[in-house]
Amino acid sequence: MNKRFTHLFPLKYAPLFFLFTAALVVVGLWLAFDVKLFKAHGDAEPVQAELRKMVERVGSHVLPPAGEDPTLATVTDVGALAGQAFFARARVGDALLIFPKAKIVILYDPERDRVLNVAPLAENGAIAGTSTVPAASGVSPPPPPRP
Repeated sequence: MNKRFTHLFPLKYAPLFFLFTAALVVVGLWLAFDVKLFKAHGDAEPVQAELRKMVERVGSHVLPPAGEDPTLATVTDVGALAGQAFFARARVGDALLIFPKAKIVILYDPERDRVLNVAPLAENGAIAGTSTVPAASGVSPPPPPRP
C-alpha cells in the first residue's frame, strides 16, 4: 500500500476488512436470492382465493362436492390429449378440477365460463372412460406453495 493511506487503513486490519467485506457480499447475495425465490413462488393465499372463485363459478353450472377443496390442473397441450372423449372440447388454459374424495373430475373453461365435461374418477386415479391420469402429459398441476 501507498504510505499516504497507511494512517487511514493500517495493514494489520486488512484481513479483518476483507473478512467483513466477504461476509457482507454473502449476506447480500443470500437476501437477493431469497427475495427472488419468494417472488417466484409467491404466496399461496391468492392461489387459494382464485381456486375458491373458480369453484363458485363452476357451482353456478353444476353442484360441486361440499366440504372438499379440489386439486386444480391446467390443460397445457391439447395434442397430447387428442383422441380422448373427455378432453374432446378442451382448449389450452382450461381448468381441470379434481375432487379426489368425491371421485369427480370437472373440465371447466374459465374464459367462456362453461363446464365442458364432468366424469367420475376411477380407483387408479384415471378419469373414467379415458386412459389419462390427471397428471399425465397435456395437463399440468399448479406450482406448489412456498412452505
